[in-house]
Amino acid sequence: MGYSRARCTKCKAYFWRHSETRQTCGDSNCEGKYSFIGNGISKDGSKMTYADAWKSFEGSFTTARIPCTSIERYPIVARWRNDVDFVAAGIFCFQPYCVTGELDPPANPLICPQFCARFNDLDNIGITGRHYSGFIMLGIQVFNSPTNYKFFKDECLEFNHKWLTQDLGVDPDEITYIEDVWAGGGNMGPSIEYFIRGMEVGNMVFMQYKTFHDGSREELDIKVIDTGIGLERVAWIYNGSPTSYQDTFKNAYAYLLSSLEMQCDENIWAKFGPYSCTLNIDETDDIDKTWQDISDKIGIDVATTKAAIKPIQDLYIVLDHTRTILITISDGALPSNVGGGGNVRNILRRVFMIMQRNGWWDKIGMDGFLQIFEHHKTDLEGIFGKFPEYKSFGEIIKVEYDRWKNSDEESVKKLDALLKKKKGKLDINDWITAMQSYGIAADKISEVVGAPIPQNLYYEIALRQEKTAKKAETILYNTVHIAETDNLYYHDNQMKEFDATILDVFNNVLQNNQPNIVILDRSAVYPTSGGQQHDTATMKILGCAGEYKVVDAIKVGKCVLHILDRPLEGYIEMFKGKQVHVKIDWERRKQL
Repeated sequence: MGYSRARCTKCKAYFWRHSETRQTCGDSNCEGKYSFIGNGISKDGSKMTYADAWKSFEGSFTTARIPCTSIERYPIVARWRNDVDFVAAGIFCFQPYCVTGELDPPANPLICPQFCARFNDLDNIGITGRHYSGFIMLGIQVFNSPTNYKFFKDECLEFNHKWLTQDLGVDPDEITYIEDVWAGGGNMGPSIEYFIRGMEVGNMVFMQYKTFHDGSREELDIKVIDTGIGLERVAWIYNGSPTSYQDTFKNAYAYLLSSLEMQCDENIWAKFGPYSCTLNIDETDDIDKTWQDISDKIGIDVATTKAAIKPIQDLYIVLDHTRTILITISDGALPSNVGGGGNVRNILRRVFMIMQRNGWWDKIGMDGFLQIFEHHKTDLEGIFGKFPEYKSFGEIIKVEYDRWKNSDEESVKKLDALLKKKKGKLDINDWITAMQSYGIAADKISEVVGAPIPQNLYYEIALRQEKTAKKAETILYNTVHIAETDNLYYHDNQMKEFDATILDVFNNVLQNNQPNIVILDRSAVYPTSGGQQHDTATMKILGCAGEYKVVDAIKVGKCVLHILDRPLEGYIEMFKGKQVHVKIDWERRKQL
């Protein structure tokens, strides 16, 4: 390929370059800007939709020297995992079972345009061009077993480089490869990130080891390639547009801009766009100074720059959030106050607040708002095909809007009381309480309090939810010797009560080792998983006095653990084999 190894003069990371004159690694932090804006990689001035970008990728990898099979995306609601609510990367669809070899992947090797959701970068959406709450990851997954080897590092690099240089027409001098190490999901291995004109486009991860809590590791039987490429970024770099949001939300953007009678100052955005990368909240110590620096570089005063950028940023936030809401709800998630549903409600209420603050409800109303989702479907058809009709979708949005409006006054009263208690100063924990317990959007809190939204607010919320989601992993109950729970909700999701047999009883290591964890041979109780909070229920143990309440349910291995409100009375062994009758709290399930 003609590349040589060098060390970046800015960040000191080792990288590979095609041109000996290049001194920096290609990351925007080291380059100082996106250099493709106004100067896309298109050779003839043609434009590319992100559906076109997918077709280019698909065509290249399905006809590669070792061809990949193209498969349809997985649902974004990760119901096959108990440690996450939503798919956040393509490899989530194949962890843990395909990675460990318990199940065969749907194809090998494969590619997939997987829609992913991440809620830790909400502050950056609409401004940097590269941040989304939901995005499409072009995935390349390869599962190499001792008896079925496909390809690994050399071939993966070869196929990616061919697609970039021959199919997209990128000059090799403009592609850099950065060495790194990746770890996640209990696996680790070397990785290679690649950059074009200040933008990270993709990351090739080569999983070689399984990691353990004590820091040790062992070599995996199945060596996995997990490549993730930002589809939205590919079209953006190709076109050289001021921001990726114009390319991603082409139809929805045109509709909303026209319906709201707004105009985008293309001249200021064209000047601002190359430096928008520096406004990443996570990497900026002084956001006001950064705005000033950008204004100095483009020769436009700060007030004028912000006046042109901020309203359009709000528009982009609405477009981003509504697309994510469309996918998550269509795939089975529901807005709620907990877990993944909490994230959906959070961004939906943020949209409601932005619409209200800008007076946009008066211009388009609920009917016009629902049309945004229809235009998203048009933008996505070239990748996912036609969306199946979901008659309840509009009703869900309307119900959530009414809940938001009706709860607003009462919630503000609660916030005022909290402000009084905290003497007018809220810390980040108070902001999170107001959002998650009172149901108040961050923008509304900012309005009432008269203070800006904390820089790391959404990141902190996402981090806490991640820690909560991993609770089941930390319990470490050994269920290997117990038969798999027959999950009745897969057979009949309307089942409200059922009979079962107790297989085992565990002491609760988080509650003074009291014996209040019951494993049944069959259960319709839904454990915390896939963006939906656990069911609660009542359990009657035949031959025992009284009822127990199932207050929590988690899945460990192949078993559902039912956590009771109090310990069982008697020896653990006497409960094994007993019959139980369980009634699910149906009203609670409907409300989640």
